[in-house]
Amino acid sequence: NAHLPLIDLAPSFGTDPEGARSVARQIDAACRRHGFFYVSGHGVPLALIEGSSLTAIRTSAASASTCE
Repeated sequence: NAHLPLIDLAPSFGTDPEGARSVARQIDAACRRHGFFYVSGHGVPLALIEGSSLTAIRTSAASASTCE
């Protein structure tokens, strides 16, 4: 399967232990089948995610230019 699974982490933050177990099972299955997965429901603000991505891209570009 070329599509990576999307796992909603929100149930793991609740009070129902089955929510956390369900998320853990999904992560286990995704790691075994694909090695990677996407997450949602993590609570990280979009602005922080976008800022981190831009920093990673800039750092990668700077590193690549020093290797040439």
